[in-house]
Amino acid sequence: MRTVRCPDWHAVRHDADLTVVHMGMAPTVSAERSPRAALAMCAVLLLLVCGDMHFTARFFHMPTESFWGAISGLGILQLPVCWWLLRGFAEERSALAP
Repeated sequence: MRTVRCPDWHAVRHDADLTVVHMGMAPTVSAERSPRAALAMCAVLLLLVCGDMHFTARFFHMPTESFWGAISGLGILQLPVCWWLLRGFAEERSALAP
């Protein structure tokens, strides 16, 4: 997120296609705390989603159905991400190197 100072002390934040105008001096969140806060929020959301999946699988699905759903989810969703991290990201970095 980029913060731009306007001459009349408005802080304008540009985030994708959303623009928010704040009336005040400057943003209250420091640049050092915001990544940690984002990481903490992502961890909380991940735990909530995992808990929801666990109780849904435990009480509403058969054990073999949950097992095969987990295996197919790993193959379909995680293997492309791992491939990109191992191959695609390395190719991008080598292309950028002088």
